[in-house]
Amino acid sequence: MEKLKDTVGIFLINKDNKVLLHLRDNHPSLFMSGMWTGLGGSIEENETAEEAVFRELNEEISFKPKELCYLMRYNHKDRIVDIFFSYVDFQYPSFLPLKEGVALKFYTIEEIHNLYKEGKTNLDIINQINILKSEVLRDLKK
Repeated sequence: MEKLKDTVGIFLINKDNKVLLHLRDNHPSLFMSGMWTGLGGSIEENETAEEAVFRELNEEISFKPKELCYLMRYNHKDRIVDIFFSYVDFQYPSFLPLKEGVALKFYTIEEIHNLYKEGKTNLDIINQINILKSEVLRDLKK
């Protein structure tokens, strides 16, 4: 049996409880090609999950969060994802230099569910967002 790929994901949350999503490049070889997802990527050899989050955020948007919180481990069919979150003090991501992908945008939980209905994200992101909502964003109705 082939070993599952170890990866990390991070959701950045602003003061309005909106979650930053990343629109992936539309290349068939990419995981979640052309879809909205959290930021993140593979854990390199001899690297902790936390180190991978900081490295991936630097590589993708040149950003380092003040604090990093662990949310959960999520199992995909071909990978294991350690999911983190961090609160940020900005409302709009336009100042971030996007070095990978197509776009960054903050979404409400309801808007993320609509992305799924429109085929613009997948069920794994919805499952992760629902856990984020229930464990972290408890004051939200939807």
